[in-house]
Amino acid sequence: MQPGTAVDEAYQLATDFDLSPDDIKPRVTCGIHWELSSVIDLTIDGLPSWLEVANWLKEDFEKINDAGNETLCQAFGRAARNSGINGMFCPSARVPNGINLVVFRDRLRKTDSMRILGEEELHKYLE
Repeated sequence: MQPGTAVDEAYQLATDFDLSPDDIKPRVTCGIHWELSSVIDLTIDGLPSWLEVANWLKEDFEKINDAGNETLCQAFGRAARNSGINGMFCPSARVPNGINLVVFRDRLRKTDSMRILGEEELHKYLE
């Protein structure tokens, strides 16, 4: 995974809402190391043919959501979450070759964990 994808996604989202980079400052970004027990990877080759991930990325999310509906990608994510999956690797619709990790925190198990990377340094910026 590329660490910059999350930042690029955030700036693209801000642009979608006509916000400038100055409108969303200050911004603190940190890395998180996850240990998850049940993850689906939608970025690998050889997925079943009915998982048309490339087509999902072409959906007009805003138009579909504004009409009160969910996209196929959102429906799949909801179904995965409801079946007990606690994470998914998904290609980014906004960042070419970017990969996102979606974590369903309400589905975490006792064996799952997260650790903030550089937590001591992060506290310097939050105090």
